[in-house]
Order: sequence, then C-alpha cells, then structure tokens
Amino acid sequence: MVLVERDDEFELLQGTFETAAAGSGQLVVANGPVGCGKTTLLHTFAGRATASGAIFLCAGGARDERDQPLGVVQQLLDHAAAIEAAHESRGADIDHGADGGSAALAGAPAPGSSEETDHGAVVETRTAQLLVRTVRRLARRSPVLIGVDDADDADTSSLRCLLYLIRRISPERVMIVVNESADSEPRRWDFHAELLRQSHCRSLRLGLLSPRGVGTLLTRNFGVSASEALSQLCHVITGGNPKLLQGAIDDCRAADGLPDFEIGEGFRRALLGCLYRWEPAMHQVALALAVLGSQAGPSAIGRLLGMQPQSVARGITTLTAAGLLENNDFRHPAARSAILGDVQVGDHDELHQRASALLADELEAAEMIGPSVAGCAEVSALRDVRRPSAEQMGGALSDAEIRVARLAAAGHTNRQIARQLFVTVSTVEQHLTRVYRKLKVNHRADLPEDLAVTA
Repeated sequence: MVLVERDDEFELLQGTFETAAAGSGQLVVANGPVGCGKTTLLHTFAGRATASGAIFLCAGGARDERDQPLGVVQQLLDHAAAIEAAHESRGADIDHGADGGSAALAGAPAPGSSEETDHGAVVETRTAQLLVRTVRRLARRSPVLIGVDDADDADTSSLRCLLYLIRRISPERVMIVVNESADSEPRRWDFHAELLRQSHCRSLRLGLLSPRGVGTLLTRNFGVSASEALSQLCHVITGGNPKLLQGAIDDCRAADGLPDFEIGEGFRRALLGCLYRWEPAMHQVALALAVLGSQAGPSAIGRLLGMQPQSVARGITTLTAAGLLENNDFRHPAARSAILGDVQVGDHDELHQRASALLADELEAAEMIGPSVAGCAEVSALRDVRRPSAEQMGGALSDAEIRVARLAAAGHTNRQIARQLFVTVSTVEQHLTRVYRKLKVNHRADLPEDLAVTA
C-alpha cells in the first residue's frame, strides 16, 4: 500500500525517533480505523530508520493467538536473537551476558497442577526482565525501534511484559510504536489507559483519505492523472479507506485502466478483509444492516441479534468511521452483496427467519398502538425482509445482474443505472441482456414487480 496524506504522521514519528536516538526513550500509540494504513506507516518508517543504522524489532498480535502466553514478546525476542546472530556472523562484538535470547520455559509443572499459576507468574516476570535486558543490550550499539502491530489482539501476559519494558525505556535509545484499532471500545482498557499515562507517550491518529488523497493514490498507481470526477467517485465508494481503495484499484487494473471500471472481486476481498479484523459481533451488525437495510436502527438490529442497542450503535459508529457506512447504509451495493454472499446459505435463511419473526411481533405491537407506529421506519425496514429477494426471484442471476435488474424494474433508464452503479451504459446493456434471457422475458416492463427497488 502506498502512503498518501501521511506527511504529518511521518514527521511526528521522525521527530520522536530523533529524541529517542539522543537517549530519551519514547512511546507512540497509533490508532485509526481498520484498513487506514497503520501497518504500512510503521514499516515504511522502519525502513527509513534502519537505513540510518537503527535496529527494528517487530511483532504482531493475532486473534487466534490471544490465548498463547507470551506469544508477542517471544516474537520480539526471536527477532532480537536473529539480529544478534547476523551481527555475530559478520564479526560484530555482541555482549550477551547470561541471556539465552528467548523465554526460559523449562521445568514447567504439568497443566492443571497446583503450581502452574505460580510458575506462570514467575516465567512472565523472568521474560519481562529478559526483554528489558535484551533491548538495553541492543540499544548500546544502535538506536532501537520496536513496533507492536495489532496490540488489541496480543495475549495478556505479553501486554504486561510490554508495559514492564515501556516503564523502563526513559533513559534508553529506544522508541516503541504500539498500533491499536480505533474501535469505540478497546478490548483492554487497562492496557490502553496505562500506555497513555506514561510521560513519554505521544498519540498518533490516522484518518481516512480525502478525495484529493484518493486522486493522488490513483495517479501513483496508474502513472496518469486521475480526473476529479473519478477521484470523487472512488472516494464515495470507499469512504477514503486505503484498504478498500486498493481493492477498487485492483478492479481498475482488471478493467484495463482508470476511465472505466466496475467494482468487483478486489473490492469484495478488501471489504471482507476489513470485517474479519473486527470482533465477530461487528460482523453480525454489518450482516443485520445488509438484511434489514438502512432504515433499521440500533433497537431493531439489537432485537434481531440479541445485542444491547448501545453495542449496536457503537458498531455502526465504528463501521462508519472506517468508511464502510454512510448514513447507516453501505456506500455501494457491492458491499451489501459481498456481506450477504459471505454468509452460509443456512445461516442466511436463519437470519431471515428471525427477522420475519421479529417483524410479526413488531406489526402486532404496531396494530395495538396505532397506525402511526405501523408506518415507522424500523417496522417498514423489517417488513421489507418478507418481500421476495432478488436472489430468490432470479435464481441464477449474479450479484451484478441483480443490482441492474432491480433498478430497471424500478423504472430507471440504462444511463441512470450506469450512473448509480458507477459502470458504463454498455455494461448495463450486457447485464440486462443476460437477465432477460435467464428470466425468459423480452422487455424491462416484463420484469417481476417484486424485483424492483422500493423507496
């Protein structure tokens, strides 16, 4: 991913590292929406730092390794050991002292024994001390940059070891960068709060790209100047999220260039990649929005998913901040199709059944209260779930054909459809030809009424 509109953030990192290299240890906590380029910024800066002689140690958390004790710290120790081994092979003088370069886990009691908890605490303390000694030893030779990516997914014991190190770097030539997600509710508030209270801590916030930034990235990727209209179009589709934009750029390449492209597989993969970086509950909120539509608020979604409305609202805020949503709706029909297409058929049917059951309860309550409630947005959104879907109506229709057929059935012209879906008129005509053939109709007037997009 190419860095765009990150000059201020890069300058902050550079200035902070110069302070650290002069012998005053520093901590930077970087956060931003999923897909905004925190990892790219870290490694791009690390490349410049190592080119000037610094040592770079990196590690990253992973959701499926959260329960692996000391997993992240072990990555740092292994990286340090590899660097020291490389220097030794070149004849560099490295003083190891009594350290062996990795956490000593020998002699561990059997799992479930009465000594296991105490032993774990002892190993954690020794590992934290080993990490401090290792970093100090490296810093005697060169300034050290430590990057911890996806700290939200780091194991608890590693987080404690990192705090142990962070509290002891003030007099050292060390800078630590911790990348966190900008979710509205961090998984470990205690770790986050402890980072921010350190006197040598600086915060760095990465945002989404502006339309101008989107245009710059398009130009850098294709070597020709992107038009203002195309830049604005890609910004509308992606919200300025660099990861989603890269997916759109991949689709541009598949369409042989900038002037004309259709959102496709690249964008779909990027969007699902963002979703799976969050907790499963966030994915469920996105799926519920895809099923119920933009008129469904946190209350209806919460009842459908069995979640508190406040949690749903936080999820919507996070999805919006990442550029996936605008006004509680997906920015492009391909996003909704990607999410629904990623759900197993059985799960999809189950969600629709639950939505239908919820609809029955809502309508019964609405009839008891009065007609004004029966027409409210959330009840209308739930009512829409019972309407036959285009997938059910069309059978063999592709996602792209479904989108075109819905708009055509609603009375839109080919040019209007092309403008709304960001494709060419020729693409619309090709899709409609296939739709007519598959549905065995001759004109758009013959398309089933239930296929039309409802207001």
